[in-house]
Amino acid sequence: MGLLDPEAVGDGDDDDVLERLVPAIDVLVATPATVEAVFDRSGEPTQVTHALASDHGFETVALLRGQTAAVWRDSTVHEYELPAVETVDVTGAADAFAGAFLVGLHETEVQTALRRAIAADAVAKTMPGSVPVFTRAELDAVADTVERP
Repeated sequence: MGLLDPEAVGDGDDDDVLERLVPAIDVLVATPATVEAVFDRSGEPTQVTHALASDHGFETVALLRGQTAAVWRDSTVHEYELPAVETVDVTGAADAFAGAFLVGLHETEVQTALRRAIAADAVAKTMPGSVPVFTRAELDAVADTVERP
């Protein structure tokens, strides 16, 4: 859901599909453009993640923004800065974020999952192409540098 192309949503044709799909979502991973296009929400990450979870019954909401990423879970919002990297290609970075976050939720607590997702986004941006390849050790090394804003 978070990887929906916001340009493809909002013409009214998808409203019925979205209305049926949203109640089945437990974990939402999104970007601000997607949140605004699909849910007509924008603003500070702590407010947006909490509002989305409250309004739609999501267990977890992760929001990847330009300089930060935030996650809402168990009525608590955690926010971290994205590390500065020398960007080569952004293709696949949001996908890497989403994948690492979902794996992290399965393996560990939410804060570590978010830091790993941020690290995956950062590492993916330093590689050309849409399928970044990195090891868990590389991911964890970057995740250890992720800080709160």
